[in-house]
Amino acid sequence: MNATPPSRRLLLIAASVLAVLLVVAATKQTGDWVEKIQVQNGQEFLKALRNTTSEALRVWKEEELNALDYWAGTSVVQVAAQELVDDYEKGNMDGHSSPLENIREWYEGVRSVRSYEGFFIVGAGNTNLGSSRDEDLGIDNVLADQGALLESAWRGQSFCSSPIRSDVELAIEDGRMVEGRATMLCGTGISNEKGEIIALLLIRINPYKTLFPILERSRPSQSGETFLFNGKGEIASHSRFLNSYHERADGKVVSFFSSIGLSAAQRRIILQPLINAKRTGPASRFSTMVPFLNCRSESVVGAWEWNDDIQMGMVVEISEADAFAPIWVTRRALNVFGVIAGIAIFLTMIAHQIWLIKEKERRERLEREVELNHLKSDFLARMSHEIRTPMNGVFGMLECLSESKLDKEQADRVETALTSASSLLAILNDILDLSKIESGEIHFCQESFDLHKVAKDVLHLFDDIAKEKRNTLELDWDSRLCNTFLGDSVRISQVLINLLSNASKFTVDGKVVLKVSMTQPERQVLFEVVDSGVGIPEDRMEAVFSEFIQADSSTSRNYGGTGLGLAIVNRLVKGMRGEIGLRSKVG
Repeated sequence: MNATPPSRRLLLIAASVLAVLLVVAATKQTGDWVEKIQVQNGQEFLKALRNTTSEALRVWKEEELNALDYWAGTSVVQVAAQELVDDYEKGNMDGHSSPLENIREWYEGVRSVRSYEGFFIVGAGNTNLGSSRDEDLGIDNVLADQGALLESAWRGQSFCSSPIRSDVELAIEDGRMVEGRATMLCGTGISNEKGEIIALLLIRINPYKTLFPILERSRPSQSGETFLFNGKGEIASHSRFLNSYHERADGKVVSFFSSIGLSAAQRRIILQPLINAKRTGPASRFSTMVPFLNCRSESVVGAWEWNDDIQMGMVVEISEADAFAPIWVTRRALNVFGVIAGIAIFLTMIAHQIWLIKEKERRERLEREVELNHLKSDFLARMSHEIRTPMNGVFGMLECLSESKLDKEQADRVETALTSASSLLAILNDILDLSKIESGEIHFCQESFDLHKVAKDVLHLFDDIAKEKRNTLELDWDSRLCNTFLGDSVRISQVLINLLSNASKFTVDGKVVLKVSMTQPERQVLFEVVDSGVGIPEDRMEAVFSEFIQADSSTSRNYGGTGLGLAIVNRLVKGMRGEIGLRSKVG
């Protein structure tokens, strides 16, 4: 096996390495581009979820305050509030007074349709004039230490406080009373007939049934969470990942609400930017796809803002694993593609190298075969010519001898010698023709001739053989054909003679027909030799056109011949730009 020149091998190796490097670079570039797009999409998703949740909180607060304003404007509340104010100014604080009973009766009807857990009627000095609990009467309201909210209500501005730890035990989902559970208070002014605010109506709202479900519906995934935090950095909403309650040894159930704070990373990344933005102007909204640790020490990404409607910060976060899963999957897929592409290129280069080597071997082998064929053809042509010359002499002398006076035994021997010499001379002519064809020494002439006459003359050559074998010879001529054609009449005659010779050789007591017709739509001349002979097996049809090949090993023994006739016919037909085929069945 000849090796590829070193310079060419080095060039192929360099090309392979360069192609692999280009694939790696393209894969990395594509991965970086896809990662950038997916990071942007992830950040936009978190922003959109944060903005949607913020809008949902605004709508919720507006609905709560509208309902509260409606209740504060009802005659029952206004009359009861005025009477409570009058009683307070007179120093009469009775837990069973008529106005208090009236407003408590009103509250019982309202709480059946709203998620309310209590109410307050607050008078001057932020003192509780009425409440759903007797214990709250005559003392400062629970929001007194957050004077700004109550002051805004006295100025005619309704409010909703942020979730705070309740000062009283409140029920949870399973009915147990819990100390320190989250609660919210919404308040508005109660006006008299002159439009003057005479008292405040505060309603205690259960955030677990109103506010927190909005946050739960805004969770971005199974690993994500949306939660609230206050200005102290305390988480001020329910978390599905943290235990919300603890039962003490004395049986009391205590809530963990607001006892869990933001992590150091969350304070640095979330709380501090919001505080700074609040100091310099309107609070900004922030988001990041740079992972940070949350209060559960999990790596997350998120978006956040300070919500003025509820005076709390809101965070939408999702685990780093979920946020970057599409990126990692895409990156792995691209890496796999890059590896496969690199291997494919490398294998392609190797396959190309092998193909070049084998192609060179094939060309060299073909050249040797062509050279050997030329040598063989030249040798056979020379030998056939050299043998045919003395054979013509032998054949001539045998013919002369056959015409002399011979007894019967001598005449039979001369006839046998003539037959053998004729067969040998035919073999030599076939070999010489095949050699000339292979060496390219046969030239096809183009001259005008009468095809009908050629067909008749060729058919007449087999009259004696047909009589001997009791065969019928027929010429089936297509009437659409004219007689005169342009071509090599000698070679056409040679082809027809070989085909008719084969047909006659293998047919006894049958029919041999030479059909000449015109094909449609090609308008070409079609020659068909049809016989009723022994037939050729299907698996041997293609082989009969090869040199020295016959349909059966017994053919030469039974019928004679060398198997060159059809090979010569095949070469001659192709030389005249024609086609030859065979249809047959045995029997």
